[in-house]
Amino acid sequence: MTLGFSAVLFVFGFVTTHDPSRTSLIEPTVLLIFLTFLSHKAGLVSITVDATQIAVNPSWWDRKVFGAEPRVVIIAPGSELLFCRHLGYGALIDYKLILRTPNQPEQVLWNYPNNLFSSRRRQDISEEAHRRFGLPVRSVTQDVNEKGVVETSWTAEVEKQLWKNIRWALIPGLSPWLGIAVGLLTSDLRKIAGIGVILWMCGGTLLWLYSRIAAVRPEPKPAIMLLVWTLQFIPLYIAAALASGFIRSR
Repeated sequence: MTLGFSAVLFVFGFVTTHDPSRTSLIEPTVLLIFLTFLSHKAGLVSITVDATQIAVNPSWWDRKVFGAEPRVVIIAPGSELLFCRHLGYGALIDYKLILRTPNQPEQVLWNYPNNLFSSRRRQDISEEAHRRFGLPVRSVTQDVNEKGVVETSWTAEVEKQLWKNIRWALIPGLSPWLGIAVGLLTSDLRKIAGIGVILWMCGGTLLWLYSRIAAVRPEPKPAIMLLVWTLQFIPLYIAAALASGFIRSR
């Protein structure tokens, strides 16, 4: 994303500048791309699996900034490797790579905030680890709630259902930004307010429907969720509409 953003800025600046100084954009752009590449390399984690052990080498950032140390975990008989989606009362916390050994505490090999492994990629790793080392690999969801830790299978169907559910909440989250288009189309405050009410009603309805999906089980009550979203929607919509209207008038 950073590389793409840098490229767009470079092309835009190069095309819109019509004097020899536009070549000066090349050096900072190349420098930014190089720094982005170094930052990417510094953030990579290495996890090596063989028949007897798993070696975890933290990223450069983790080692230098957070003091993380490389570690080697022995694979005992009966162990299995788990891709874990970690939830708290239905809300996503993070993702984990866990080594589970019978009669021993689980060992968390790696925590990562985003889902870096698609269902297809997890399946490929599972098949390869089992074929080469006989190491079982599973994908699970651990949900911590009032009943304790509830563990279920994390399948491709679960991911598809989660994405369908999240789409109900994405539209209300993006709706305040439609004020930009409204401000560009009209400067009439009554029309801006009227369209804002319509957007608020549509977004609130979708958010309420999202809260009613049983698989999501949000911790806040729907009324509280709608109130929080309304307090965010109103100022952002007004600011976006007025700012774009001001730009249009200039």
